[in-house]
Amino acid sequence: MLSALAAASTSLAADGWQRLPPMPEPSGGFVCGEEGGKVVVIGGTNWRNDVKHFLASRHVFDPEKMVWEKAPALPEPIAYAVSGTTSGKLIWAGGTNGERSVRRVASMPAEVILCAGGVIGDEIVFVGGTDDAADLTHLTRAAFAVNVTTNAMTKLPDFPSKAFGIAASAVLGDRLFIFGGANWNGNVVNAADAYSFSLASREWRKLKPFPFAARGLNAVPLTDTLIYLAGGYKNDAEEFSDEAFLYDIAGDGYTPAPRLPYRAMAGLVKCGDFLYCFGGEDRKKSRTDQCWRIRVAELLR
Repeated sequence: MLSALAAASTSLAADGWQRLPPMPEPSGGFVCGEEGGKVVVIGGTNWRNDVKHFLASRHVFDPEKMVWEKAPALPEPIAYAVSGTTSGKLIWAGGTNGERSVRRVASMPAEVILCAGGVIGDEIVFVGGTDDAADLTHLTRAAFAVNVTTNAMTKLPDFPSKAFGIAASAVLGDRLFIFGGANWNGNVVNAADAYSFSLASREWRKLKPFPFAARGLNAVPLTDTLIYLAGGYKNDAEEFSDEAFLYDIAGDGYTPAPRLPYRAMAGLVKCGDFLYCFGGEDRKKSRTDQCWRIRVAELLR
């Protein structure tokens, strides 16, 4: 009965996006990914009465029942962490609990908030970031990896451009791809830089810049050669974006793709045949609870 009502509440947008039941709470800056055929959302932040709250909640969307399920909460809040999947499990490290950096091992630096990164094999890779989500003057170019089995930390070659944070990142094979982000030059300056890093060769490679400067983009691999890039914050005049592109690794180029169903720094997760778009910062001092999905095949046309 519940799943039937939930399915009935969905709607199909003209551009192929299907509206789903909203998230249990508005949130952004969360850890998210696919695990066991379900979409998992962990932690994040939201605003209530003009106060920013850091969340320890854990929610799971079941695509078969078309409902959100509440899972046991974390021991402490987590936001702005690096995450990825290894052995079918969603893992994360770094980020903040709202008061301090959350480090996997004591030897990790404090600048693990708003990093780019991801999971490559048994390594969580961190690039850039700061030690305070509200203070970008401490942005760094540093890169390192932490082994998820041994907790051994390895220093990697620094990011070859300016210190940065709030960039999009995605992992394909042994390579980490980074797009856009924010630099600090007396104030926040958005970037269009794009780079890839090979963990095997320890080498950085400069890519064609993203079509415009933006921070808070999201990146999701759709195939072995295509990455979907969407959303983010462009500038104070245009603010949040719904624009989307496909980045072709082989051709090092971008082509326009179906836009997001709303303007935001949204969460994106590929699960089964669908790409899910949910939550995120949609206005300053605001988070949304919207949730949508679209068939991956629609994005690749």
